[in-house]
Amino acid sequence: MPIPDCRLPVPGFALLEALLALFLLTLGVMGGALMQIHALRSGQQARLHTRAVHLAAELAENMVLYAAADAGRGQPPPFLAIDIDLAAGRGAPSAAVNCYGEQADCGAAAWAEFEIAEWSRRLVEQLPNARAVVCRDDAPWDAAAQSLLWRCAALSHGALVIKLGWRGSGDPETEPAAEAAPKFVLRVAEHA
Repeated sequence: MPIPDCRLPVPGFALLEALLALFLLTLGVMGGALMQIHALRSGQQARLHTRAVHLAAELAENMVLYAAADAGRGQPPPFLAIDIDLAAGRGAPSAAVNCYGEQADCGAAAWAEFEIAEWSRRLVEQLPNARAVVCRDDAPWDAAAQSLLWRCAALSHGALVIKLGWRGSGDPETEPAAEAAPKFVLRVAEHA
């Protein structure tokens, strides 16, 4: 009867297998963690974009209401004065009259000033490092750069647009200081 080979395995071979398995497990866990971080960032940007859409729609509605109340006077809409850029130190304007008060005497111009101030306050609260511009612009898209533009055409007859943007989470440590392009542009329908 032949004698079985009773030699021991190579010393340290089981340790090498265990280290390799541990390394592969670590790679898998790190990959999962990176995917989770990416999902959280994408979710945050989606929430900010949703807030921006709601804010722009609210402002557009106020602009249309003002145009209807101020019809025929020929005054430029006060909403064209909106130019907020927190990073550049241009914050939300304030209103002289509180049109929600019981004793408030708000004509169309005072109401518009109050609504601009209230909307601007909500913008600053809801979007980190917010930027907003209302202007006339027929070309808010730069085809060469494949991005939206902050600059507005100087035409008095161009389309009325609301441009909104923000810079990340508001943390200057993680966000570039360079000017970010608008993230959202809404064209406002004007009634004649």
